Amino acid sequence: MNPKINNINISYIVPAFNCEKYLYDCVDSIIKQKLKSIEIIIINDGSTDNTLKIAEMIQEKYPSIIRVFSKKNGGAASARNYGLKKSLGKYVIFIDSDDLIFGNSLNKCIEIMEQKNIDIFLSDISLLVNDKIKRNEHNSRNILISSNVLEYISYLPKFPGSCCSKIFSREYLNKYNLYFIEGIVNEDIDYMINCFTNNPIIYHSNISWYLYRQNVTNSVTNTIHSRNCFDMFEVIEKNLKTNKNKEEINRILCYEYTTLFYYYNRLEKKDKIALRKYFRKYKYLLKKRFLRENIIFYIYSLLGLNISAHLISAFYKLKRSKK
Repeated sequence: MNPKINNINISYIVPAFNCEKYLYDCVDSIIKQKLKSIEIIIINDGSTDNTLKIAEMIQEKYPSIIRVFSKKNGGAASARNYGLKKSLGKYVIFIDSDDLIFGNSLNKCIEIMEQKNIDIFLSDISLLVNDKIKRNEHNSRNILISSNVLEYISYLPKFPGSCCSKIFSREYLNKYNLYFIEGIVNEDIDYMINCFTNNPIIYHSNISWYLYRQNVTNSVTNTIHSRNCFDMFEVIEKNLKTNKNKEEINRILCYEYTTLFYYYNRLEKKDKIALRKYFRKYKYLLKKRFLRENIIFYIYSLLGLNISAHLISAFYKLKRSKK
C-alpha cells in the first residue's frame, strides 16, 4: 500500500459545477467537524461562474487539507471518478457541493467503521428546507449486516440509492474496482447496486449527519427532464441483464420504477409518448415488491399511465408536504 495513504484517514470528494453560492458553506461544514487526518478534494467540473476562484481561495486558507482540480465538464459521475482516483484516504465520503455536513456525530461513525471493520456505513439523510432541518429517512435501529446484504437492502422501505450519506472503505472500493457510470443522471443508483451486490459488511445506522439542501436551482436532483426517466430505464435494463440476484434486484428496481411516475407526470407530451414503451416493458416489476407496488400495478392497468402518474405524483407531493 502507498505509505501516503496511511497518513490520511478520510477523503471528502466534492464535485463542483457552478456552485459559487454554496461551495464555501459546504467545505466549511466539513472543516467544522474537526476530524483529524482529512483531505477535501474539490473537482471543478468545467464551471462557468466563480466556483474555481472560490475553491482556490479556500485552498489558500487551508492548504494542508484542500486539493483543487479542474477538468472539462463531464457531470457528477465523471467528477466523482476523477476525485476517487486522486484521493488517498482510508475512508471515502462523497458530498455534493450544495449540501452540508451537520452535527457532531460523524466521528462516532468513523469509530464504528474502524472497530467493526465496516465496508459501507449507511446513514439517514436530513433535509434543509427553508432554513429548517427535517429528517427525510427514519431507520429506527443500528444494525450490522455481514451476509445476504442485497436481500436486506431490497426489503428496505426505500432503496438507499444516494452515494452521499455513506462512508466507504477504500479497500472495499478498490477490491471490486467500483466506479460510477459516466454520462447518465442516475449514476448513484447503479453505483450503490454494484456496491451492495458484492456483499460488503454494512452498518445501517439511525445517525444523520448529511444535510441535503432542497430546491437548489442548478441541482441535478431538482431538475426534471426526460433524461431522468430514459437513464433510469437504462440502469434497469443493465441490471436486469447483468445481475444474478434476480429476486433482490427485481425488488430494488421495482422501487426505482415507481419513482419514475413522478418525473413522467411533469414532462412534455412528446417526451411522454417516447417513454410509454419503456413503462409498458418494465411494468411487470410492480408485482415484484410490496402491496403498495401491486396496487400501483392494478391502477396502471385499469386507468392507464397518464392518470396513474398524476395520482402518484399528487400522493408524493402530499407526503412531502407533511414531512
